[in-house]
Amino acid sequence: YNPTLAHITDHKEIVMAKKVILITGASTGIGKAGALELAQRGWKVFVHARSEARGNPVMDELKKNAPNADFALVTGDVSSMAEVKSLAGQVKSLTERLDVLWNNAGLMLNECRVSADGWEMTMAINHLAPFVLTRELLPLIEQTQGRIITTSSGAYAMGRFNWEDW
Repeated sequence: YNPTLAHITDHKEIVMAKKVILITGASTGIGKAGALELAQRGWKVFVHARSEARGNPVMDELKKNAPNADFALVTGDVSSMAEVKSLAGQVKSLTERLDVLWNNAGLMLNECRVSADGWEMTMAINHLAPFVLTRELLPLIEQTQGRIITTSSGAYAMGRFNWEDW
């Protein structure tokens, strides 16, 4: 018995009441673990991976571990702001609402790498991508008065930011 769903009498309403989350960077680590846990609790989970080649094996594993769960793979290289917008477009085409956007994709590099857009890779993935994705998906999040979660770490303390050369 779920008291939050007690008023629902129609199966269609139950499907509509299911919580919906997008987890970026869900092909490994805590993103993948979170996807499995939330799906097992009845959430619709949009699993983000950089590409289908990277995401399909993860989807197979998730479905094996939670065969009745509701997963959908969405893809995009979040170092590219055009692909971030494409990722948002995929989500918008698959759902009208989003209860949680979990900006989890991130990386830490030991050397300077530049994205296709000309941004330093860490800045592009850890900072710009979550901002752009959140802006693009905000109308879906507002539909549910949802939440935005951004994963962070203590890695920021290990580096120095050069304001003259982003």
